Amino acid sequence: MTETGDILEVAVFVYLALVGYNRTEIEEMVTQVLDHEGTKLSHREVFGVDFPKSLKVRNESKELMDLHKERESGIWVVTASSQIVVQSMLRRFFNAYNCRRIGITSEEDHGVLTGHLVLPIPSLQGKVDSIKKYIHPIQRLLSTTGDSPNDEPMLRYSILKVVAGRNGRLLEKVEGEMMGIGFSYK
Repeated sequence: MTETGDILEVAVFVYLALVGYNRTEIEEMVTQVLDHEGTKLSHREVFGVDFPKSLKVRNESKELMDLHKERESGIWVVTASSQIVVQSMLRRFFNAYNCRRIGITSEEDHGVLTGHLVLPIPSLQGKVDSIKKYIHPIQRLLSTTGDSPNDEPMLRYSILKVVAGRNGRLLEKVEGEMMGIGFSYK
């Protein structure tokens, strides 16, 4: 897989696994997965590869969310994941923050997800196109936080760029364009 070349294809493939389910069924699956994963950090081996087990909110992420909540700025989560899945996770971890979300979604037929995706798909440049469609057609975002190569176009579209996590390459790509602040945390 190239650094960004297959991100869109993978995001759509993963989303299509939800086709045929309704929102309630998907939310129940998410709840079961989150309960199974737990919040106590541990590791497990799958096919000889060590994977972290748990879904714990990073302290830095919580601090950023707290800052935005305190300042009453709008919080949008723009993701190449399923909008329904992300909505369920936000309800679990950030229910008090009133986050709005843009994620992959599709048309529904009698409440059941279909394979007819709603465009634009929020992946790579599609994140910027989604921001223009759902947030504001011409006004750039004041602040954006990203943690993967998939976020590069969205970061470039933002005035203040925050690269989160351990993605040094992403930080290098947008660092020269930083206006205001930019930092990386581990």
